Amino acid sequence: MTNDEQPGNNPPEPAADDYETLLSATGTERSAPNTINTVDAHLGEPTTEHPQYDQPELSEQHLSLLADALADRGALEESARLEIERRHYVAQTAYAPAFTTFELTAIALQLVGVKLQAQLYRNSAIVSAVRTVADLIDKSHIKPLDERYDNHATDVIETNDGNYLDPFRAISGVQLCFFLADNGQRIIRNTETDAVIRADGTPVSREEIPAIQPWYPNHTVARV
Repeated sequence: MTNDEQPGNNPPEPAADDYETLLSATGTERSAPNTINTVDAHLGEPTTEHPQYDQPELSEQHLSLLADALADRGALEESARLEIERRHYVAQTAYAPAFTTFELTAIALQLVGVKLQAQLYRNSAIVSAVRTVADLIDKSHIKPLDERYDNHATDVIETNDGNYLDPFRAISGVQLCFFLADNGQRIIRNTETDAVIRADGTPVSREEIPAIQPWYPNHTVARV
């Protein structure tokens, strides 16, 4: 039996509600980086002909929690962008946040790290806020992934379905992923001691949780 297989050292099973969203198994839909994506599913009428449909929600608290969590992880530009939308949301009776595809991709990528860290340290409020925003994006009629995005952060993130990290599938729970420690091992939570550890059982401090570097495209797609 390897260290990875020792009792208590196995990664936690994903919660059932991680899989509520219906993002395509082939990947998130893409659009040009300057496309304006209006995230408005929370303003729509409930789909009464489909009783199983859950109306997406959005609150000032969701945006505030995520803006603060992004700032705590050093994603200052993404935090500021959410804070701007939070202020618009508070100031208006019915407001739908709007982002360019580039902005939305950059924010979603950083939210992958926010969600993973919140899961490791059992911050259920932040995990719930990430899931709420992921569901809202999924159910809005947008194509949120920048068409220039090829892959990013696989030096600090490992996925269960190959090396390709799709940030929108990751925050929605469709794609399961883990932080990687400096020695390349997964960072997990020991289910018996509740400690955050490497897969070999050695402890990991909060300071050792890796940051996801900002994503900037390697090339620009020309549009006619």
